[in-house]
Amino acid sequence: MEAPDTRYTTTKDGVRIAYGLYPGHGAPVLVAGPPGETNFARLHRNPAIAAMDDEELAGRRAVRFDWRGMGLSGPLTPPISVAHQAMDLE
Repeated sequence: MEAPDTRYTTTKDGVRIAYGLYPGHGAPVLVAGPPGETNFARLHRNPAIAAMDDEELAGRRAVRFDWRGMGLSGPLTPPISVAHQAMDLE
């Protein structure tokens, strides 16, 4: 599975969140790594992660994103809370 084009959305508190929509069928599956994970597009340079995505997603549509302050998303402004992380997912 190749990395998709980077897209952006903006959270309620104004942070730009980078994400990629992977083609496939059905409703999109959200693939969320742990907070602190780096640029989602770079993950595909790791053959083990690319192979895992190919196997687990098996042709399903998927969304992978960068948490605020990580990768291509907007900056992290402390203090960070679970509420802020929830906004990243909306």
